[in-house]
Amino acid sequence: MVTSTLGSAQDFVHTLKAHLDPPLANGSSKIELAREAWETTSFYFPNKDEVIVDWLLTRLLKDKAKAGDASPILDSRYWQLLSDIVCPPDETNVKRTNTSRTAKRWLLPLLNRIPVAPIVTAYFSLSGPLDEHARVTLDKFFSRCLVTIWPLATPKFSPDVLLECFGALLVHLTTRRAGEDDPTNATAHVGKAALLVISSYRTAYGNLANKKKLYTTFLQHHFLHWLQCIQYGVPHDAARLTPISDVYLAGIETLFSVDVLRNVEDHKCDAALKDAISQSSHLSSKAVLHALPLLLTSFVQSLKKNRNALFSQGSSNAAGHASMQVQPAGLAFYALCENILDAAPTPDSTQIWDTRVALLETVDSESLYNPSDANGTEVLRNSGAMAVRVVTYIQEDVAFLDKAEDVLAILTRIDYDLMAPELPVLWPALARTSSNSSSSAYLRLLFEFRTKTRTVNTLVDSWLDAVSLRHWQTCEVQPREAYARVLGSPLFSFESIDRLGQAVHGFLTPSQIVDVTRIIVEKFTGAFQRFREQDKRVAADDGDGSRKKRKKSTSDNVRIDPEWCAVEFALVCRIVVVVLSSLAMRTALEDSRQEIHGMIGAACTSVIPRASKGAQKALEADNRRGTWAWQIVAAGALLVYHDRKSHGWPSVQLDEEVVSQLRGLLDRDDVLPEFRLTIVRTLLNDAAISDDHAAQDIIDAVLRCLEGLQNHDGVAELRWSGKSHELGNDASQAVVAILHLTLIRWLPLFDSRASAEQMIKLAKVILTISRTSSSSSTSNQQLTPSTVLAVTFHNADVWELRRFRDAFLSQLQDCTVALASINVHDFLSGKRRSVPRKLRADISASIAGFEILLYMPEEYLSRALRSDFLHRALVADILIGAGAITDSSVDARALLKAREFIRRAVSHTGSVDQLAVDGYFGYLLKSDALPPVDEQHDLVSVTLDLIGACLVAFVRNSRNGEDTLALAAVQNISGILDVPVEQRTRPSSLITNGTLLRLISVVASNHELSQLSQQLQKSLRELYERLVAVCSTELLRMFPRGEQSEPHANFRNSRLDALRMWSHALWLGRWLTADMSSLPRFGSILLGQLVADRQQSRSTATYLSLLDVLKEELYSSATENRHAYIGYLVADYLVCSRCCDSASVQDLDASFSGISKSMPIEDYSALVGYIVEASAKPTSFSASDIAPMVRLLKIVGLNAPEGTSKITQQAISKTLLLCADRPNYLSVPEIRREVLGLLSGYCSERPASVRSSDMSNVWSILGQLLANSSEHDQTTDPTIFQEAVSIVSALVRLRRDLILNTLPHLGMILRRLISALRGLRPQLGAKQTRLVMNTLPAWISTEKPLSAEEAKALARLITTLTTKTTVRTHGQNAESQKPESLVRPFSKHAAYVLTAYIEAVNDPLCVISTQVRKELQPGLFALCDMLGDYNRDAMMVSALDASGKVTMKALWKEYEKQRYVGRG
Repeated sequence: MVTSTLGSAQDFVHTLKAHLDPPLANGSSKIELAREAWETTSFYFPNKDEVIVDWLLTRLLKDKAKAGDASPILDSRYWQLLSDIVCPPDETNVKRTNTSRTAKRWLLPLLNRIPVAPIVTAYFSLSGPLDEHARVTLDKFFSRCLVTIWPLATPKFSPDVLLECFGALLVHLTTRRAGEDDPTNATAHVGKAALLVISSYRTAYGNLANKKKLYTTFLQHHFLHWLQCIQYGVPHDAARLTPISDVYLAGIETLFSVDVLRNVEDHKCDAALKDAISQSSHLSSKAVLHALPLLLTSFVQSLKKNRNALFSQGSSNAAGHASMQVQPAGLAFYALCENILDAAPTPDSTQIWDTRVALLETVDSESLYNPSDANGTEVLRNSGAMAVRVVTYIQEDVAFLDKAEDVLAILTRIDYDLMAPELPVLWPALARTSSNSSSSAYLRLLFEFRTKTRTVNTLVDSWLDAVSLRHWQTCEVQPREAYARVLGSPLFSFESIDRLGQAVHGFLTPSQIVDVTRIIVEKFTGAFQRFREQDKRVAADDGDGSRKKRKKSTSDNVRIDPEWCAVEFALVCRIVVVVLSSLAMRTALEDSRQEIHGMIGAACTSVIPRASKGAQKALEADNRRGTWAWQIVAAGALLVYHDRKSHGWPSVQLDEEVVSQLRGLLDRDDVLPEFRLTIVRTLLNDAAISDDHAAQDIIDAVLRCLEGLQNHDGVAELRWSGKSHELGNDASQAVVAILHLTLIRWLPLFDSRASAEQMIKLAKVILTISRTSSSSSTSNQQLTPSTVLAVTFHNADVWELRRFRDAFLSQLQDCTVALASINVHDFLSGKRRSVPRKLRADISASIAGFEILLYMPEEYLSRALRSDFLHRALVADILIGAGAITDSSVDARALLKAREFIRRAVSHTGSVDQLAVDGYFGYLLKSDALPPVDEQHDLVSVTLDLIGACLVAFVRNSRNGEDTLALAAVQNISGILDVPVEQRTRPSSLITNGTLLRLISVVASNHELSQLSQQLQKSLRELYERLVAVCSTELLRMFPRGEQSEPHANFRNSRLDALRMWSHALWLGRWLTADMSSLPRFGSILLGQLVADRQQSRSTATYLSLLDVLKEELYSSATENRHAYIGYLVADYLVCSRCCDSASVQDLDASFSGISKSMPIEDYSALVGYIVEASAKPTSFSASDIAPMVRLLKIVGLNAPEGTSKITQQAISKTLLLCADRPNYLSVPEIRREVLGLLSGYCSERPASVRSSDMSNVWSILGQLLANSSEHDQTTDPTIFQEAVSIVSALVRLRRDLILNTLPHLGMILRRLISALRGLRPQLGAKQTRLVMNTLPAWISTEKPLSAEEAKALARLITTLTTKTTVRTHGQNAESQKPESLVRPFSKHAAYVLTAYIEAVNDPLCVISTQVRKELQPGLFALCDMLGDYNRDAMMVSALDASGKVTMKALWKEYEKQRYVGRG
């Protein structure tokens, strides 16, 4: 058959074979003609598809060398036509359609004649540089064709051809990834094609006998591209980078195959590979650096995998000989990598160090180091030497420093002795570096080694040597800078100091305590003596010393700056404090303790007074040569003195003259902040044991320091890190530190020793600071005055200090006295608008005091004080809310604080008598009482709580005949409804709506209608009628009845207030017994809109509000309509379950449980019947809806109203029977979890309702869940196991009578639970994995077995069998029952449960971890106890094989060890 365009079939074939394209001038091209011929069904001739495919493949092969637009390989029309012919429309059904089988009959001979590999190679080579859009389109059709063609053509390809294709793929991936913003992004289409090529190459290479040739070719032509390709991903990220992972594995199999490694000398590294890596490093150093750690890891793993084939296994070699030979080979490869790093153009770059760290991580993780390997030791030490050089000389670059410390940490972890010779250099270097995580990790390793080897004395020596003066001689830093740098180094971080103290206390042996004490005392006294000598020498040289001293010093050439000596002494003092305070003196002998006391006492007596007097003398000297050195020396000495005094030894005491001098130094401005803080700490410590007069003098001096904050303008901006050496030269920072020290540590001292005037002064300081500092300021983990006060007031012990509390409250009462004279009635009535100017400042200061009262527990306020403060807070509330104070310091936060104090006081006393101020309730309702603030939500909540408290009191009083306030409140609330909704502001709407809801909730929840006066009832009815009119009008405007279209336009989350108001209006009408039959019904309309608009997400409040509306409409509806509303309630629950998260569903569950409890019996019966009936109709509901149904039945059943136990029992029994009879329900994870939750709640909370007929369903459900399955979930769900254990445990504990009749079922469930604890043995094949998984439940995945927590729960269940319990049933008295256990009845079945454990342990394809066995032991021992010796012997003979007997004997031996035999 022919057409006018294509001619005859013969003409068409001749046209395709013509030399010209297009065949006719200005005519269609060949590809267009071929497309037309294929799509024209009327143009038919035999084997048309074969002819066209033959031409396509021939054209692609012939013109593969062409580039650009002339290349058919880059023309998507060719690949699209080829895919349309050889591929079925649905790619997933390629192997199952008749079309594909027909195509293979003629396609396979065609592919045998026309090689496809050159076409694929050309495609990969030419398509890489294309733009993204053209490449994606082309890849789609190309990969579709290759999926069908490649499996047929690849058996004819030689390994050389496949390597060429693989190389072209590498170039293609490298080219396209280098030009993308996200290099790790690989399209799915090119990934499919890549996987086909890689898989074929790996298979061919694996079957190749002589792999050396391909190995050489790969190194010469493709190695660089392979490195560049794998640098964009790691092989372990196979989930996202499958092509890159397979590319990496293909290259590794080529480089490290057994044949290649066998021919390498000493199995270390091939010379050709070394040259290839070296050459590639010059061309693409980034790719090589990224690949080196991966190459090392793969090289070592290849050696280990094939060690039996690579290394000799003679009888003369030890068992681990082959494994030991892997170590030198791996380190030799590491040495090659280090040589490449050293030869890099920039050997000190960050990437070089990252690579070195990764290489060493591999050495550590693969355990490549052997101390007997001298070459390996030298290589690793060379790497460590480079890191030492960086730590020692290149400390400014933090990035290099971190990496170098990482290298040192890894080398120390590999073997401590590797870098032990460098420690004398490293310790001082660490003292000059900044603290970071890397240095902390390195120091932790050093600590661990010293504690394990019990050489903590060496650690102390190294610490002291690190701060030695001689290490700073060559450093170009000033002493003061060095002092701050060392204290900020990792050696003096909080973590290191704590570790040093723990090491000294826990791991210093008794024989080492005296030696360590002698060393630190000598260092302590020697450093101080050296400082004094150098200070005297400098004074003599400057002409201040005696002539004799000057003459002696001129003959001495050694002169050191005294500030350096002072730095050394101050640092030594800090180490002395840590070591001495951590000595375990109880472990030392009495003679040793006396010797230690004598040494420390003599040192302190000779150093501390001289240091203090020296600092005093230096500060009072006229020459003023500089006092910094003496001050830090004195600060260090006082640190030691304070530490020794705190620990009670030795008996060192500063004389009165020194103490007086120290008190005087606090008043000087030129005292260093660090020294000032140390003086305060020392004096307060001495004040605790001094007489009252001396203690009060010290307290006076401290208070004078604190008073500096009262006059400081920027108190809120003061910051302190908590480290004394970072106080700087700002005296105000020292005051913050002193405030922190005083309030956190020494406030009990002030309470016990300070005079009344001093206590008042301290209270004034605290109140002043609280007013000038902001409690909401953030300080980035730094101390501020406000944070110090917050921490202090949050401490309950502070409020137990009676004298401080009384003084503080007295001062606080005086502070707020300005509010006591204000008449608030004038402000509420509008007669006054402002306060006198002279009172504004006092009132502003008074309002700030209420924030402190919020920290104070209510129990510590007396009734009189609480009444005064409540009245003043009420005044402050009205003044701020009425706008009477315009001070900028009094903002809306002040209103929140005052109102919160009122709420707390009212809540504590339970009385609102003081709030019954004329007009205050109406004032709370006004919108201008709520200025816009960030904390508006908190302010609204507090305001509504106050309004609610007032309403409760008003309605309660109305029951006693005092209904004036209640009537006024109802009138005020009714007046709110007169304001149109459009004119209400947001704050006003929040308050008014909340007030209405609170009023309705108060009267309807806590009172009967007959308990209220007739006048109040009339007011409430009028309120109800007004509320119904307003709400129905608004809802009709929002949701017109009968209009179901455009739900998203009518229903908005912002209109939830109207729904809440409507539900409460119906509630009020029900309480008033009003006729609501004529009211509009909005519930079904709203529910219909929600169901119709499933795609739009709603808030939880939407469904809760709709649920309340439906509930009230149910109660007010006619009898014939109640069943429909029950369906509406269930539908709302289902819609919420579909659209909301788990937290929102929990809120809905709580709301539904309240509805269920208050339902009439008829409605409740209809509800549970509806749920059970809906659960039995899987055709009407999807699986995602059955699970919420089961959960809803659990909620309703466990929260049933009185008198419905039989109804609930029948409903749950029907549901259990339904689930047991339908295994497809339990195969859905969501339904599975909910069914177990229903069972668990039913058996635990309603055990008496469980009937004997239910037990068959319970065992059937548990048996199905624990049964073997051939299909498994993606992830393990341990909650299934836990719930199953919980169900059985509840039945054993509470319904032993039902278990007695089904003991075989119990034993079978226990066997399956034990069997479920098995895990897969590592490195199983696919078939073996499938064999094991087919014996496990469906909810256990291959990746994650059950953990020890599940074993612990199962052991607890089995031990419950031995516990004596009473049965929980209706109508039986538990006291009349005799507690019994299941030990005797279950003893006949215990052997079968133990057999299940033994079978699981001895399964050759499975493993039960040690932790699981350990946690399961108590249960197994309980079973052994039930079994007895006779049954044990019977089981050994009849039920166990040889391995089982061995396991049973071992278990019984452990059982015998712990069994109680009655001997004590």
